[in-house]
Amino acid sequence: MARVKIFLFTCIQLAMTSGVAAQEARQAVDFTVYQKWQKFDPLDWEDFKGAKPDEYQGDAGSVVKIKAIPFIVKKKIQYKVYALFNRKKSWAQKRSSKLLKHEQLHFDIAELYARKIRKKIAWLSNAGEDDLKVYNREIETLMQESNDFDRLYDAKTLHGALLRQQLVWEEKVSRSLRDLEGFKEKKNIIRRK
Repeated sequence: MARVKIFLFTCIQLAMTSGVAAQEARQAVDFTVYQKWQKFDPLDWEDFKGAKPDEYQGDAGSVVKIKAIPFIVKKKIQYKVYALFNRKKSWAQKRSSKLLKHEQLHFDIAELYARKIRKKIAWLSNAGEDDLKVYNREIETLMQESNDFDRLYDAKTLHGALLRQQLVWEEKVSRSLRDLEGFKEKKNIIRRK
C-alpha cells in the first residue's frame, strides 16, 4: 500500500518591512522553529518534532514554506527569500531512509522555487520595476506554480512509493537546483575591522 504523506506549502509574507536593512529582514524568521534550506544540511528524523494531526493519515508530513520578505535599501525594493522547514509542525510516525528522501525532496522543491522567485525579483529589479504590487503578483504566481509542482511530485511518485519515479524526480529537482545555482541565498559576510 502506498504511504500517504502530507505536504503543506504556505504563502509568502507580503507585508512591507519599511526602512529596514537585510539584517532586520532576516530576523523576521524564527530560526528556533524553522530550519532554513542548506545544501549541506539535509533533514534528519530529529527535525520532525510535531505531532501527527488527527485528520491526517500517513507515515510523515513535512511542513515547508517559502517566505519572501520585502525591504527597501536606498529607495530600491529588495527581498530576502527563504525556503523553510517547520520543525514543530512536521511529523513522522514511521522512519526509513526512503521516506526521509521523499520528505527531503519536498524541502528541495521549496528551495527550487525560492531560487525561481529570487531570479524573478532580480529580473524585475534590473528592468527598473519599482511597484511592490508587481513583485508580489509575480511571487504569488510562482508560489502557485510551486504548489502545483509539489502536488504533481506526490502524484507521480505515489508519495514516494514508486521508487523509479522517486529517483526520476530526485534527479529532475537536483538538475534544476544546479541550473539555478546563481540564485541560491547569498551569504552576508560581515568583516570586523
